[in-house]
Amino acid sequence: MSSHPVGRPQSRNKLAGSLAVMAAFVSLSSSPSRAEEVSVADTVNLQELRQKVLILERKLEVKDEEAATKAADAPKFTAGPDGFVFKSADEAFQLKWRGLLQVDYRHYFDGQDTGSQRTYLGRYPNNFANTFLLRKVRPSFDVTLYKYATFRIVPDFGGGSTTLLDAYGELALWPEFKLRVGKFTAPFGIERLQSANDNFFVEYGLTSNLSRNRDIGAQISGDLLNESYSYSLGVFNGGTDGLNKDNDSTSHKDIAGRLFALPFKTGDIELVRNLGFGVAGAWGKHYGDSVNTGLPQFRSPAQNTIFQYLQGARDSVTAQAKGTYYSLIPQGYWFWGSLGLLGEYAYTSQEAWIPKKKSAVKTPIESRAWEATALYVVTGESPSYKGVKPRHPLAADGSGFGAIELVARAGQLDTDPNNTFPAFADGLKSVNQATSFGGGVNWYLNRAVKWTFDYEQTLFKGGNRATIADRDDEKVFTTRLQFAY
Repeated sequence: MSSHPVGRPQSRNKLAGSLAVMAAFVSLSSSPSRAEEVSVADTVNLQELRQKVLILERKLEVKDEEAATKAADAPKFTAGPDGFVFKSADEAFQLKWRGLLQVDYRHYFDGQDTGSQRTYLGRYPNNFANTFLLRKVRPSFDVTLYKYATFRIVPDFGGGSTTLLDAYGELALWPEFKLRVGKFTAPFGIERLQSANDNFFVEYGLTSNLSRNRDIGAQISGDLLNESYSYSLGVFNGGTDGLNKDNDSTSHKDIAGRLFALPFKTGDIELVRNLGFGVAGAWGKHYGDSVNTGLPQFRSPAQNTIFQYLQGARDSVTAQAKGTYYSLIPQGYWFWGSLGLLGEYAYTSQEAWIPKKKSAVKTPIESRAWEATALYVVTGESPSYKGVKPRHPLAADGSGFGAIELVARAGQLDTDPNNTFPAFADGLKSVNQATSFGGGVNWYLNRAVKWTFDYEQTLFKGGNRATIADRDDEKVFTTRLQFAY
């Protein structure tokens, strides 16, 4: 007898041999001419052989049960458009590894590229170099613990610097109540809250200047009535509009919240099933100094600085936040068939002063912005807030074309010329109004690859030191190839 342990193939071979022997004995015992020749010893051997066969059958059953148990308890791994996913057998523990890469090319028209005068502070305000750039390079890691607890970490290596975008944990015991703590996008603008993978234009519109970016704090949120209504309410350090805030220079905190409704989501009227609208806002006390002024800078859709408050090495020449801040942002979208609309209006008020100026007085500075985006999917798919899913995506075998989406956008930003200039900003360097309009094409090759082509033109009032008049129009073409998994 072999000294090796009995494996499944050996067991099956022995079992087959035993059954053959048994069949021979049965054949002999059943033959009338040979029945009297079967001895008592042969009968005993037959019984022992039957017992061995039963034992072998049971061993095989046990091995099959053990293999099934191991397979049920084994972790699972999947790879696809949703990223690389590791799961425990009961899916109570998960790790999702995803990524986003956006490679852009910007081309400015009518710019005076003089090399040494490429800032808005120089003689020519539109001197910006045509350039390739890594706009976003974002790996993301999402971990689920015991199904109800999750945390997310998202760094960004784009733009020539390294930034920690998201780092938060969330406890989701019920869909109606979730607690999130850490650094994440505050509940403000509808465009900023949209995933960076799904934005309709290469860059945000003018309203993003008055909308909070990432901030650190604690937030409760939830979805009600089959996700027809949602709410968010949080306490945050209190970041500056448009900035990615990592710390807080004062003890004052901001309260921010958002309500959003899709009241016809579960109804039978298709025309308004994807009609959503809501409002967001914040309130707090902001105080700055000559280093951290607490006041924002504003950028054009091409990401060039078009407005900033007075700033210098001394308090006597530096505008600073001083007191109450509040904002209000009504917003909404509508999608039907191959059509879509998205828009928002943003209003902010921030008390400011120049502390050591002779006429130092606290003044509320109000800023306003609006934008509207329209889109149409030429290939017939239905657009959504989460992008377009092609009916015939480009597949691994080369079949499929993807989906084509046409987009158009208009917007305007006002920087309160009555209270801002000349006390808090230099009208020869900063504009008091910007109006933009543009259009583009989005080609969704599949869920992982998207190619965007945009042209946007922005008109300004003020902000030109060279002519003491309006800053020259900004005309920019941008294309982006995006890879997301």
